[in-house]
Amino acid sequence: MYGIPELYSSEIAKARLVANPGCYATSVILALRPLTQASLLAPGSSVVCDCKSGASGAGKDPRQDLHFVEVDGNFKAYGLFTHRHTPEILEHTALDESQVVFSTHLLPLSRGILSTIYVTLAEPQSAADIESLYRQFYAGRLMVRLWPAGALPELQHVAHTNFCDIGFALDKSGRRLVIVSCLDNLGKGAAGQAVQNFNHMLGIGEQTSLQ
Repeated sequence: MYGIPELYSSEIAKARLVANPGCYATSVILALRPLTQASLLAPGSSVVCDCKSGASGAGKDPRQDLHFVEVDGNFKAYGLFTHRHTPEILEHTALDESQVVFSTHLLPLSRGILSTIYVTLAEPQSAADIESLYRQFYAGRLMVRLWPAGALPELQHVAHTNFCDIGFALDKSGRRLVIVSCLDNLGKGAAGQAVQNFNHMLGIGEQTSLQ
């Protein structure tokens, strides 16, 4: 079972084996799923997922490109069109591979992921409509915090937590939408989400040991 509790909590509760999602994938899927499930995206339109992660997102193996002197004061892209989390994003957003551009970057930080996602809507929407869609979709989901229309989350808001914060901006046409999704790659993107999944499997409070 794929372990994003906000999407599959009932299935996770009955599962004996749960796969913990990738950190990038979690940030992108949580941002896009309300839109794709409601079929709001323009058919065949491009979806650009521009994602940036702290150095711990690359793992703990000793590598020259992750040494302090390589990361500090630097900023780079990597894994373009080859990133291992791309299949997760496609499967759980129901988007076609030809639509999605998933770019990953390494920030000179220890932790955190910020994903900026650009989409085109099939029909004009109001900011209130988009905010309402997200709030209804994540109603009762305590680990996803939704920001008011036009307000955007930052990495400092989610560091050392198990929250995913989501905000958005909508252009004047009502069709161009930018979603910003933030989480701690070592929390909601890894160990924290694993605990959240385990809590569902045990039938105990979702937030146990996470606050």
